[in-house]
Amino acid sequence: MAFDSRGFEKYHVEKVAQRGMFRCIADKYRINELVGGGSFSVVYRASEIRGNRRVAVKALLREVYDAASSRKYAESELNAMGQLWDHQNIVSALTVEPGNEEFLEFIVMEYVNGGSLDGRLDKGPMSIQEALAVAHDICSGLAHAHRRNIVHRDIKPSNILLTSEGEAKVSDFGVAELRESPHAFPSTLAGTRRYMAPEQYNDMYDERVDVFAVGILLWEMTVGVFPYPGNAHNQIQRAKENDPEPPADLPSSVKEILHGSLRADPFDRFRSMDEMLAAVEDELMAIYRREARECYTSREPLQAARARLDPLRRALRIDCPAGRRLEELAEMDAQQMAEDRSAARAREAASDLSDQLMECVMRGDFRDAENRAKELADTGAVPRSALNAIDGLLRMLKGPSYSVPSSVDAPRAPPRSPLQSLFNAGADPAELRAEGQRLESQRRWRQARSAYQKSAKLYAKEGLSKRNAGDLWHAAEIYELAGDSYRSAQNKRQSALHFCIAADCWIEHAKRMGSRRERVAGAEIYRNAARAYEQAENEERARECYQAAASLLYQAAQERIGKGDLQKAKTYALSALDLSKKTGAWAQAETSRRLLSVIRQREERKTSDSPTDAAP
Repeated sequence: MAFDSRGFEKYHVEKVAQRGMFRCIADKYRINELVGGGSFSVVYRASEIRGNRRVAVKALLREVYDAASSRKYAESELNAMGQLWDHQNIVSALTVEPGNEEFLEFIVMEYVNGGSLDGRLDKGPMSIQEALAVAHDICSGLAHAHRRNIVHRDIKPSNILLTSEGEAKVSDFGVAELRESPHAFPSTLAGTRRYMAPEQYNDMYDERVDVFAVGILLWEMTVGVFPYPGNAHNQIQRAKENDPEPPADLPSSVKEILHGSLRADPFDRFRSMDEMLAAVEDELMAIYRREARECYTSREPLQAARARLDPLRRALRIDCPAGRRLEELAEMDAQQMAEDRSAARAREAASDLSDQLMECVMRGDFRDAENRAKELADTGAVPRSALNAIDGLLRMLKGPSYSVPSSVDAPRAPPRSPLQSLFNAGADPAELRAEGQRLESQRRWRQARSAYQKSAKLYAKEGLSKRNAGDLWHAAEIYELAGDSYRSAQNKRQSALHFCIAADCWIEHAKRMGSRRERVAGAEIYRNAARAYEQAENEERARECYQAAASLLYQAAQERIGKGDLQKAKTYALSALDLSKKTGAWAQAETSRRLLSVIRQREERKTSDSPTDAAP
């Protein structure tokens, strides 16, 4: 039986009222009201009779699911929800109760009290922060499903439920594909056409169809409109053959996420939902770091700043350790900005004083010129060589009777120690580190730790400067030196922090390389990131980086096969296999083994097809 979706709810309300179809389910759940429905099911709000807990009941229409092919939709949903009940961003199935003459089965689920994303979008676009936070929840839930080989295939606003706190939960796995035991749906195109990926129209499915659908949702949340023109399904399908261009007023990082998820060619999209989730998390963390930097530059008390940041951190889905690390980075940024502002003010004051000094010299007022020279020296913004030149100019103009102003060439206080001498002379961090090693060899432990600590601080400051300038490669190397110096200073916490920052720089640089399809170079950079995480004793993140490197090498091997360069393809595939085995990613390792088998078969075919020299 076909249903008119516009009259569907009215139809079932009348049906319940006239027939008194049921008021409770299995003597456990009391039906309260009809929430909504579609062509396959009806959803009711209910309450637990004994516990008085609110639940949602999804009733599967028997007249639809009686067909053998359609019954597999019900099996898919039940199997999927049975495996995914333990994730906070997926609607949990509590139990399944037997049906009646009208309904095949009743799926009892947790009740989500904030409505659907569909209803939220009716109110207009979201802020960037809110949209990214919701996208984070969706990506997190789907990444969890994909790791269990379950592809949703029907992501759309009505299938995303929101709690009253704004947390998103993925629901309705009715057309999900369980890839361990795939099944076909003959004469049925699974999914909602409006949110289908281009390849999905041709009945092609993998995790990237969900990536594409989430990209459409993110576009609708940030822009407020559907990304593809047209009203009819065939018009939208044709429009999806081209990559949409996000509005110019969106932040560039958000546009990159939209580009990465909405490419018409699935091989140009994010490789997995985990990769899209990482991109969203990076942007959320960048937003938090900017907000934290503003808090620290506002000079409010640290406790008040953290009280203001804690709700934002939770809203941006950032866990506490990562939030504290971002706050430390923001504090370093704020200190650097304060130092830069102070230096800029000193340079501006020195420029004004130098103009005044020249005016005094030109009118012959040497007493005033001496005062201006003293003030110039006090700013600290003028090099000693320039002060000496000013001193020489005044001597030449005034003659032998000129006495040197005390603040211009007053001798410096004698250094208290070789280390203090190095630091006062503006020694670079490498010299301070060498001094620390010398002091350590003399068993002067306290002074050695002081030298290492100062060396690490200078390295950290230089690394921050390189990172802000976009020089991520050198920033990562310098942060590693800072981490090493902190470790020599026996400051394990700061050492781990700076090795993690170095790894973040390596990963950011690797993503840039990957976006330009420089996959082999990107893989090597991911290895650098993994080694930095190992220095920070963060084995989980190190394993993730090694697996990312293996994935890039696998793709590079595929590209080389397409170009006929089997030797390099074999090298890259072997490297991918070694990294996968090293990290225990056995499914990834098996994929690399299959690729190596394909390469060997092509090598054998190439050898058999090549002409042999005739015997003389």
